[in-house]
Amino acid sequence: MQNTHNSFEEDASPEAHRHKGDTLLNEGHYEDAIAEYNNALSVNPNCAKTYNSRGIAKRTLGQYFEAIEDFDEAIDLEPGFAGAYYNRGIAKGILGHPEDAIEDFDMAISYKADYAEAYYNRGIARRKMGKTSTAIADFSKAINLKPDYANAYYSRGSAKRTKREYFSAISDFNKAIRLNPNYAEAYYSRGSAKGNLRHPKESISDFNKAIGLKPDYVEAYYNRALAYQSLGELQKAISDFDKTINLKPDYAGAYYNRGINQKALGNTKEAKADLEQALQLANQQRDIFLVGEIKEGLIDL
Repeated sequence: MQNTHNSFEEDASPEAHRHKGDTLLNEGHYEDAIAEYNNALSVNPNCAKTYNSRGIAKRTLGQYFEAIEDFDEAIDLEPGFAGAYYNRGIAKGILGHPEDAIEDFDMAISYKADYAEAYYNRGIARRKMGKTSTAIADFSKAINLKPDYANAYYSRGSAKRTKREYFSAISDFNKAIRLNPNYAEAYYSRGSAKGNLRHPKESISDFNKAIGLKPDYVEAYYNRALAYQSLGELQKAISDFDKTINLKPDYAGAYYNRGINQKALGNTKEAKADLEQALQLANQQRDIFLVGEIKEGLIDL
């Protein structure tokens, strides 16, 4: 009897290849997804959705320019494709071109006025350009459209902290944490805002939570050390600077502050070694302000 059953590859329509590609994309099998999108486009080269999905897969693999080419194709085929503009904007932002990314997010929003993610990412791009107030407006719009948008609350809080609106920032971090109790960055940022308000004990509690969720959180160890330092708990501060340096051996500020604490404890040899290492790193990193601080700390050692 003749076998009339053909393989998937022989039988599948472009739509079937695209849907299989989407499944693979969602499962994190990006190269296999691209292969399916290639199959779909070889039969139907005029499907904007396929180009867009292939672009997402390429972007996730770090193939940013190739991804942008796919998003371009999707837009050429379907000029009102808000998702393609949005995805192209993400790729341009990753490449370090926030102004170009904003243009794409503008287009995405013009075609889809309730596109919360486009407002959010436009806010991220605006923050990178130093446009804090307009970034906050974008994060607020994203939150209005999507009230459970934890990342938008977190980013708005971070922007408010830049403007020294610490209590309002803490309110946003609280909301981000309620929506996502495992949000290490939100705990860290809330702790930093409490530190800005000169409440080190309360900030330590948040840094503890951030470290518990993310044990390699360099900045959380460093800022917890500074909080302990401000409370006069110098041994605890030194322990956290130790952890900071273990995680980031070129952290000049950590060597400097550990050295200052060692100096305060009368550990002259350890203090001098730390401050000299800090000076070498700060010079390499061209941190002129820190170089001055270190030289002052080396006096009498």
